[in-house]
Amino acid sequence: MTTIAPGFLHTDGGQIVDSAGRNIKLTGVNWFGAEGYAFAPQGLWMDSYQNHMNKMQALGFNVIRLPFSDAMLDAGRMPTGIDYSKNPDLKGLTSLQVFDKIIDYAGKTGMKIILDHHRSGDGASSNENGLWYTSQYPESKMIENWKMLAQRYAGKDAVIGADLHNEPHGQASWGTGGAATDWARAAERIGNAIQTVNKDWLMIVEGVEIVNNQWYWWGGNLLGLPKYEVNFDTPNKLVYSIHDYGPSLHMMDWFKASDFPNNMPAKWDQMWGNLIKNDQHPVLVGEFGSRMETAIDKAWMPKLIQYMNGDWDGNGTIDLAKGDQGASWTYWAWSPGSGDTGGIMTSDWQVDTTKYNAIKAGLFTGSTAAPAPTPTTTPVPIPTETPATPAPAAPSSPSVAAPVAKPFDALAYVASHADLSAGFGADAAAGTRHYQQYGYAEGRTVSFDPLAYTASYRDLIVGLGTDPDAASRHFIEHGRAEGRATAFDAYNYLAGNRDLSSAFGADAEAGAAHYIRHGVLEGRAANGFDTLRYVASNADLIDAFGTDARAAEIHYLTHGIAEERSATAFDPLAYLNAHADLHAAFGSDRAAATLHYVQHGKAEGRVAAPGLEIAALEHHDAGVEAWG
Repeated sequence: MTTIAPGFLHTDGGQIVDSAGRNIKLTGVNWFGAEGYAFAPQGLWMDSYQNHMNKMQALGFNVIRLPFSDAMLDAGRMPTGIDYSKNPDLKGLTSLQVFDKIIDYAGKTGMKIILDHHRSGDGASSNENGLWYTSQYPESKMIENWKMLAQRYAGKDAVIGADLHNEPHGQASWGTGGAATDWARAAERIGNAIQTVNKDWLMIVEGVEIVNNQWYWWGGNLLGLPKYEVNFDTPNKLVYSIHDYGPSLHMMDWFKASDFPNNMPAKWDQMWGNLIKNDQHPVLVGEFGSRMETAIDKAWMPKLIQYMNGDWDGNGTIDLAKGDQGASWTYWAWSPGSGDTGGIMTSDWQVDTTKYNAIKAGLFTGSTAAPAPTPTTTPVPIPTETPATPAPAAPSSPSVAAPVAKPFDALAYVASHADLSAGFGADAAAGTRHYQQYGYAEGRTVSFDPLAYTASYRDLIVGLGTDPDAASRHFIEHGRAEGRATAFDAYNYLAGNRDLSSAFGADAEAGAAHYIRHGVLEGRAANGFDTLRYVASNADLIDAFGTDARAAEIHYLTHGIAEERSATAFDPLAYLNAHADLHAAFGSDRAAATLHYVQHGKAEGRVAAPGLEIAALEHHDAGVEAWG
């Protein structure tokens, strides 16, 4: 990690400047998790926070964008997902006190922190209403929380900035004057309130989604700046921020252009790059990332890195004045729990070298000269014609992602085995000792899912909420004797609600927690996804998964949505009508018809439904044509 001088940062035109007067670039990672249901950064079950931060620095990152929610700051909020044997100094601390420890350690090591108001209530992604506040956490509460943080960390130069709110979108506007929706003016109010108690921080202001009917990524549209410039009472502290993602997250029109990826610099100029090129304001690309699994993403990423380095036209030559820096950035994300991008760390918490090598050339390399040019890359072949509709991603090799490692849950372990429940009751320490002495050697596993158990029963939802230990204790002490079973399928719930699959990916724990906290009250169906029909609609999935519902649902969440696979191409009634013997056997039983096709019909060469095989072939051919 290249050193940034002690002290705080300010801006000068399009540059961020440290206390020694040197132009610097912030290049780091997002360490998310505390904004969500765990109320702690992800991965503290795998390693200590110190070791995570040491690894970040060893890889050359100099800043962490640290998301939080207003809910995380509620009085007495306690974190989960921490292995205290690895993090003994966090035991008994609130979520905010965990932040204190992370920030203190950053101060000792030279790492910088950007605090990110990611959302209001606990959850994933930005606020569902697109705004910076909710009825539970109004703007006044948001300002109160920001001022509390600004006072709490005043004078600690590890914290160098406040990302005022994550991804305004939808009805959020820029410069329109309406107090309820004008994000630019709200940012001004929030930032000026912070500056009444702390004038040292950079004030980081994201864009919106839509300006003058022109769409861009959530938080990424700065086209409203000519109409309204944000101004803070303390000058030279404003940094604009955008989020910019690749084709695998959404096939935007510019990704379908015949000259992609060489068309991208002009697009970035339009949306945010000219602020640096014209020496107006620094820009932080607060989120960008990719699983780096498709050829088109592998063409997009190096072009973005070149551009952020200051190679504005993408020809391999840095266009910055000597000593100037390009865009700052924080990669999404450090930990592997993001359904959209995964992380720099893999599911077994090793460095994903493909991702890291793709961004390494963009790391801050020093302040005395312009950054070294990013090597030009050979363009990856892509279609020369712009398709009328987004080309589907190449069909995945049907597989199930490895589960993300979690801390050992002793109560869930006991609940998983009737003999242990009878012998130990809800004694977590006894459960841990048993696993260490006998269970591991016996091949015993943790199969009980506390939140899924709670989500299966309305009375438990009301009585237990999202407390996993309480759920395990209830099952051990009462549930097994009462004949209760875990019926809730979090993967099905996520697959049946596209907003949740976008927000949580295949995070079953987050899905169950959402259903307990919100889904029941919102009247959402717990099992709205027809898993078997999804399998029947995709011939390769029949061969891969058969009737394995869990594997099929995870495939849909991790691959199927992005590949635009149909979940409804199989028509069970048409299948029945096409085969008299099946109609006689099953009548109009759609579920029985679908099961028959998966188990027998495809292997027997039966026609599934008009056009299904043709559609499957077209899907495959499109993948071959588009992705090589």
